[in-house]
Amino acid sequence: MTARPPRRIGAPDALEHARFDFEPDAEPPVAPADLEEIAEALAYVLRHDERGRPRRGAIAGWDFAAGFAAEHLARAGFVVMKRRPGRPNRAG
Repeated sequence: MTARPPRRIGAPDALEHARFDFEPDAEPPVAPADLEEIAEALAYVLRHDERGRPRRGAIAGWDFAAGFAAEHLARAGFVVMKRRPGRPNRAG
């Protein structure tokens, strides 16, 4: 009789019980964002509040600060992912 390997206590083995609901040849749902897209998103966040309204006393240097921050993120090795564009909805 051979000895069985010790069983891990905790979460079940993910690979044995995993169920994948995607096709292997399909494109992943996210892709790396370009440096310009990151800078645009950061500039928008700096210029507007959480409701999308322009901030009072907005400084004209937000675009510069956003580009500077995006370049530093890229140099530091960060990868920002974005969702691929989906199908347009049929709502009005």
